[in-house]
Amino acid sequence: LVNQIGFEEPLINESRKPQLRRLLHKLVTKLTCRDNADYYLYKILRAHILPLTNCAFNKQGDQFITGSYDRTCKLWQTETGEELLTLEGHRNVVYAIAFNNPWGDKVITGSFGTCFFHGRCLRFVCIDKTCKVWNVKNGDLQHTYRGHATEIVCLSFNPLGSMVATGSMDNTARLWDVATGECLHALLGHTAEIVSLNFATDGHRIITGSFDHTIKVWDVSTGRCIRTFMGHNGEISSTQVFLWLLSSYRLYSSISDLIFASVVPSIEHAKFGTLRLDCVCTHFGVTVMKSLMYATMQLDPDSQQHQLMARLACST
Repeated sequence: LVNQIGFEEPLINESRKPQLRRLLHKLVTKLTCRDNADYYLYKILRAHILPLTNCAFNKQGDQFITGSYDRTCKLWQTETGEELLTLEGHRNVVYAIAFNNPWGDKVITGSFGTCFFHGRCLRFVCIDKTCKVWNVKNGDLQHTYRGHATEIVCLSFNPLGSMVATGSMDNTARLWDVATGECLHALLGHTAEIVSLNFATDGHRIITGSFDHTIKVWDVSTGRCIRTFMGHNGEISSTQVFLWLLSSYRLYSSISDLIFASVVPSIEHAKFGTLRLDCVCTHFGVTVMKSLMYATMQLDPDSQQHQLMARLACST
């Protein structure tokens, strides 16, 4: 299974196979373990002087970050609760944060913006509304991305970690080159705030969810909108893309994307490609992923390897 995944996934080179093997063994242990112990409170950390806005783990789970109204982002050691770094530089609330998983050596932070009247210049001056890229090892600021007119409320690295996407209350999303800091594309088309975005797992497309009740699919290389989904009756607050390469089955000989969107206050579904999951669920992640696993396994119920891969996808 390790060799098959390595053959199909370019990111898994020889140096990463031992880590993948450990993850698979860990998954098998979880699947065979019947431990029904409840979760318990492990640790409480109080460090930010103002309320938190967001938090995120790295892929390994040994570190996590927190954003706050105190205009900082902090890096923590999960096991000990030790504060490793304080990332300072934003001039307003740090709202959106993310690691460049699976590597976890970079962090991006997105900030709110504030406008005020500058008496000497006799004009309104706005500060921040930026996205910053940080080095996790030493806390160095590597780039500051400027271009949004208002608050940045969502952001993400692409799967290769070479590009960053930011979504803003100015109704636009932007794509940035991590290495150069250049704005590659401005994604224009939504008529209301963009509050959610996600890259497809191949990195070629990105989806955005907006308060205009629509979801848009964009081509990353050109910045062109290739499809708009309409049908929700309220603001779209969350989106997710699942990309499946099922080349071994004739029915799914090409790439199929499944796009799910949650709408406040109810959770609904959307469709794209060849497979639709007709389920409206209260526990969105678990129910939808279980349904997705079932639909995938039904393609070849005798394939134990395929069942394990489906469960791996569901668990991660």
